[in-house]
Amino acid sequence: MLDINEMIQYTKDNRTTDQPIDYSSNVYSNEPPEGGSDASRLDEYIAWLNQSAWAYDPLYQSWWRYVDNADPQTAGVLRNEVDRLTGRQLHFENVIVLYAEHEVISPTNLSIHLEQDWVGDADLFRDGKKYDIRWSTVASKDELQSGRRKPIRFLYPDDQTPFPLKPGHTWVIVVTPTTSVTETSPGKWLLQFDQPPGARFGGGLR
Repeated sequence: MLDINEMIQYTKDNRTTDQPIDYSSNVYSNEPPEGGSDASRLDEYIAWLNQSAWAYDPLYQSWWRYVDNADPQTAGVLRNEVDRLTGRQLHFENVIVLYAEHEVISPTNLSIHLEQDWVGDADLFRDGKKYDIRWSTVASKDELQSGRRKPIRFLYPDDQTPFPLKPGHTWVIVVTPTTSVTETSPGKWLLQFDQPPGARFGGGLR
């Protein structure tokens, strides 16, 4: 709930010059992991006026992003989401659906539990496949020894072994644990966001 200027100042105040920031919490590989389910498209239904989709392109080896206009006249009609600086459609090598507990502070104000020492399920979409993985904010041995935290980690279901992401960019969709991701036809997946009891909003943290 910080103002962006407060966040910038907080970062400056807590950065030490003698310890470089280390973001090496995950591993990356061009080689797709074994297993997984076929996935060529992921549709997201967060709310009637909050719908989007991802389509896998084997040539680009990444996922193209599509969004609606949040307009009742065209609800569910998707268009290319374009980077305003470059004019090019957004595409990401990894798309992750992260399931996390949501605590309702007020109907339109939620606290999402991604703080230290939490773990949970996630779905990774990469290379035209969907993988069942885990996420963790539990401190590693390196973090405990250095006292410096690293970003969230993505793991195999054993909660220990890093699961390889594809080199490139990653988009994370944070949803409730009761949100469903189901295969509606071969390779086509549908995410239906399930609001926590007491919430009243468009839903979904992208």
